[in-house]
Amino acid sequence: MIGKIEITKRSHARRSKLYYIRTKAIKDVRSKMRSVANVPDEEEVAEKVAE
Repeated sequence: MIGKIEITKRSHARRSKLYYIRTKAIKDVRSKMRSVANVPDEEEVAEKVAE
């Protein structure tokens, strides 16, 4: 995950843009978690091959 946030400059940003960026980041993390969670274990693969 994110280790550190460093502010390099301060500026104004629209609230809607911040919400958009936050939503995209959340969706990206969730999709990565799904792809990691759906990887079958070696035992599961062996059981399916044995059948």
